[in-house]
Amino acid sequence: MEAIRAAGGELVVVGQGTPEMAKAFGARRSLTFPIFVDPDMKAYAAAGLHRSHLSVLKPGAILKGFAAAAKGHRSTAVKGDVWQQGGAFVIHPDNRVTFSQIDTEGGDHPEFAPMVAALSRIAQRAIQTPDEGT
Repeated sequence: MEAIRAAGGELVVVGQGTPEMAKAFGARRSLTFPIFVDPDMKAYAAAGLHRSHLSVLKPGAILKGFAAAAKGHRSTAVKGDVWQQGGAFVIHPDNRVTFSQIDTEGGDHPEFAPMVAALSRIAQRAIQTPDEGT
């Protein structure tokens, strides 16, 4: 999280639940970044994110679930669409996507180094070509 902010970015989560669910999720984890909700999952569709039963039932996804449980991570009551996969994106202020990772199975997580590198490139370009306000 700090590496993202240090590179000039802001982490934002988009979930499929309700505002109340988002608030409870953020409070449970002491999150310090915005959480938005998309109950109709239009952002998921627009981003081309996968939704399928197979993506959750793949052997790799099941193994990731066991590995997470072994580290003490426990699933609570399922809320929302369990079959919907997520993703991670770095979006430039002019709406260009400069990094994307679309999850292919349950348990996929973005690698932060490529995201931070994409943010750093955006920040470096801003320094090299400052906005003149035109």
